[in-house]
Amino acid sequence: MTKYRALIKTAYREEASYEYDRRRFSTPHGQLFHTLEVEQLQRVLRNLPVPSNVLEVGCGTGRFVEIALAAGQQVHGIDPSPYMLDVAKKRCQRFKNVKFYLGEGA
Repeated sequence: MTKYRALIKTAYREEASYEYDRRRFSTPHGQLFHTLEVEQLQRVLRNLPVPSNVLEVGCGTGRFVEIALAAGQQVHGIDPSPYMLDVAKKRCQRFKNVKFYLGEGA
């Protein structure tokens, strides 16, 4: 992955990536935002056969990837930040039905 780090531009560097979830979702507003997003995702997941292939473009720290995996889906996550992918991989390491890719959605 190292040779690609210089090719892909990202707003999330190493330090910001490891602090992203804590900083974004530790406030009451952030917690509400997280809850609403998760509820919406769970509604969508309930309508998919299990297992389905799910692609999350811009998967970041893997918050949604983890939820889809817990619902029994096969998940592919792509993100331009190798550091965000590091966080996502650690978060989802207990699952086998997941693959992460360094790249941009475009």
